[in-house]
Amino acid sequence: MVGVIGSGSTPPKPPRFPTLKLLAIRSVLQWNKKPELVGETPRVVVITSGTGGVGKTTTTANVGLSLAHLGFFVVAIDADVGLSNLDLLLGFENHVNYTVVEVLNCDCCLDQAFIRDKHWSNFELLCISKPRSKLPIGFGGKALIWLVDALKSRQEGCPDFVIIDCPAGIDAGFISAITPAADIGWVGF
Repeated sequence: MVGVIGSGSTPPKPPRFPTLKLLAIRSVLQWNKKPELVGETPRVVVITSGTGGVGKTTTTANVGLSLAHLGFFVVAIDADVGLSNLDLLLGFENHVNYTVVEVLNCDCCLDQAFIRDKHWSNFELLCISKPRSKLPIGFGGKALIWLVDALKSRQEGCPDFVIIDCPAGIDAGFISAITPAADIGWVGF
């Protein structure tokens, strides 16, 4: 007979593994509890890469909305001048009335430049400039440092995270975008 290991004997038992007790593992992310933020607020994170087309804008949108979903107050800054499309990805393309350039030129106040969504009350977007526009020569890293400082002293409260969508390459736009950042998220192949 095939499959019988001897006549009248019982088949061998499978090896016994030690029984593992299921332990309740505590995670930093719990369903009913907001994660705790460690360090100085706001955490300024720039999403960057040396090349274009690797997903910096997509990563900025996804990380920003994920943090907002966890209950953090997030401000996303689209610093990709000339190819500003974070507003397009988030569906805010028809809501850009004012930009940071207009705030710096005193054409509007900072609060008017924020783009807010009715679905995400703790997520706001700031565009440096409108798509396909040129920045003034004086615009640079100091302007973004001023912007982050202005966000810290807002009447509505300081955001938990400021996420900056950096332009591709390592030119002046890159230097301007990384100047106020304490943390860097690198996106690449």
